[in-house]
Amino acid sequence: MAEIAKPNIEKLGKKGQITFLFYNDENRFDKIETLFDGNLNTHTGYGVLLSPTNSDRKIIFELHQKSNIWAYGQKYTDGGGSTPKPVSLYEKSNNDEDFKLIQSNIPTKDNEWYLLANNLEKGIYKMTYTSAYTMFTEWYVEDINPYRCLINQNQNYYSTKSNFLNLGQTKDNTQLENWYNKYGADDVNVITQNLNNKEFPMSKDENGIWKTDFQLDMNEVIDNIELVDIDEENKSIKYNCNDYRILDLCDDQFKLTMCKIK
Repeated sequence: MAEIAKPNIEKLGKKGQITFLFYNDENRFDKIETLFDGNLNTHTGYGVLLSPTNSDRKIIFELHQKSNIWAYGQKYTDGGGSTPKPVSLYEKSNNDEDFKLIQSNIPTKDNEWYLLANNLEKGIYKMTYTSAYTMFTEWYVEDINPYRCLINQNQNYYSTKSNFLNLGQTKDNTQLENWYNKYGADDVNVITQNLNNKEFPMSKDENGIWKTDFQLDMNEVIDNIELVDIDEENKSIKYNCNDYRILDLCDDQFKLTMCKIK
């Protein structure tokens, strides 16, 4: 696994999780995955390029926590113009298929790290060009909410991250911190929200094969089962199900516990 490239910023937060949902590289630009390969240089000479030459020239991605996005790019120029040009950012509503413009003419830079987008809530976003070219060679998604929550009842811990799984009793503080990081939601309000999907985190077994940490209940599935491939170390299985609230699944007495992730 390549070393993570990141800006030299004091008190920079830990790496957050992001899933890329769409980018058309036209089989000649850098693959979108190269934004996290630790290499600040282009692989093709184009980088991950946003330009007006194709109507599909956009990046759609999902942030899995409240985040800042830092970016690095290099100079590119041809007869159609040159970098760095501004970009626009859109957010997808939970109850709407359309994207709403939240910021236009976001400035970009060449040959240095810069803050591309800040204080973004967990959700799905679309980034598009405004004119000529914008090139990215590396991104760093900064998790700006270091707190995670779990539920404790009857001396057992339960997940809150798009599911309600009985994790059991912890062996030590290291295991408990890992549980917060892997199974804990970053928003305590999630337990009162109406949820319509369930997510099952995965781990590698001794043979390097990815398996879900808990068995899926196939009777709950009302839509296709999806592999959420966040990065080389974070994968999960996700499917749509009937509406539920974590609060309704809890006993009458429970504790909501929190931990600051390092």
